[in-house]
Amino acid sequence: MNNPIPADFLKAVASDRGVSEAELETLSLALAGKSTKAIASQLGISAIAVRKRLGEVYKKFQIPGNAPGKLGEFKQLVLALYKESDIAHSTNSSITPIAAEKSCFPSLGDTPPDLSVFYGSSKELVTRIIELFEGDAFALDVIAKIVQYFFSGNFAEFWQQCLSDIKNASKKVLSDFFSEMEESPEIEEFSSLDKQILDILAESLQPLSVIELEEKLSFTEEAAPESYPEGLTKYLNSLAEVSLIQQQTIGEEVKFSLTPEIRKKISNILLGRYLNKIGHRKYMDGEFQSAKDYLKWAIEFNPELAAAQYNLASTYEQLEDFPNARIHYQIAAEFNNRAADAAINNLARLEIFTGNSTAAIELILPSLKRVKDAGVKSSLHKNLGWAYWLEKRYKEAKEHLEKAIELDSDRALPYCLLAKVKESLGDEQAALASWENCLNKQAENTPWRLPELDTWRIEARQRLNTPSN
Repeated sequence: MNNPIPADFLKAVASDRGVSEAELETLSLALAGKSTKAIASQLGISAIAVRKRLGEVYKKFQIPGNAPGKLGEFKQLVLALYKESDIAHSTNSSITPIAAEKSCFPSLGDTPPDLSVFYGSSKELVTRIIELFEGDAFALDVIAKIVQYFFSGNFAEFWQQCLSDIKNASKKVLSDFFSEMEESPEIEEFSSLDKQILDILAESLQPLSVIELEEKLSFTEEAAPESYPEGLTKYLNSLAEVSLIQQQTIGEEVKFSLTPEIRKKISNILLGRYLNKIGHRKYMDGEFQSAKDYLKWAIEFNPELAAAQYNLASTYEQLEDFPNARIHYQIAAEFNNRAADAAINNLARLEIFTGNSTAAIELILPSLKRVKDAGVKSSLHKNLGWAYWLEKRYKEAKEHLEKAIELDSDRALPYCLLAKVKESLGDEQAALASWENCLNKQAENTPWRLPELDTWRIEARQRLNTPSN
């Protein structure tokens, strides 16, 4: 799953060729399977700067050819140098590069891997999942937990979902690749047939011959390659030239598959999603330290997974690590999805906690116009009402809290705040009804409930002269 070239060896060989620290940092992230966009985001530079740095590295290693294929050639070159070096021959073979690299990350802190969910399953299915994750024990442990937690140990049922996940992940990887290639004028535009071939190879998991590909492809009259399968080979060779697919001989038959680099990107996306799923479950169970470890791993494998960034921020908040919570909320807020809207809502809430109600209002107002999700919109109105109450703008506060309740009448927090607003407006009798709802809505004591709810319920009991449970 990881770069098989040890970091120390890579640094030494790069230094010999005059590679700068900035170029080496960019190269290391590319070798780890991160996209140009992800590298640019992590380093705080433009995508053009990322490609420029990598281009300088390739020049220094005298690697010719088109940009997309150069990283694969670089890996082959440096891996060959490493295998010929004294370092490789003296390395303890019982410690793989994967294990060595992972040792610097937090432990998941669970019991040893339980792979019993694989027992009794179809040998073919188990083989395919092992091949997908290159036999990595860490990945297989994650898969085993997913099967246990979410599929009641039913591996076959998990595999059906996994096929759908693979399809979605491959679309993401290939879409990112095509977007990057649009910025490379030396690369010809990909045809619909090129994309069909890639989709089929991504979903098959197994190398396919030209004939097998031909059977799975659907051609329009205009798109059919001339005199195929010979014509189809031209398309395959073109995809191989840009390091998207590779050719291999199995028995006496030539077959094609996605390159290891592309497959690794797909499996990394899957692992990130699965680790996020486990981390979210740990969070809901109140196991926040364990949730943090899983979610940090999720982001390591898939830094562009907004849900994991949001969940990690929420976990840090439960652990009262507010600086890290803010960092990951801000990252999640940069995406364009539900997690981003929820992150902006929680950033506004943190602003309120630090006495910055004006900043909270400025964060929320633009979001209200675009948010579609009723739950997130209700929370935004709740926090906006809270901020307006703190600024003694009671009429506006009441309006937004009532809107929050209209969107989601089952949450307690808007009622608690509305009770406070009504008291501020001098309507003590109406406030009592809101305090009742504050106390009785969301009666279950979930470990991940917001701390202000406990505080306001104490107030509600005092107003209503109700003893605590």
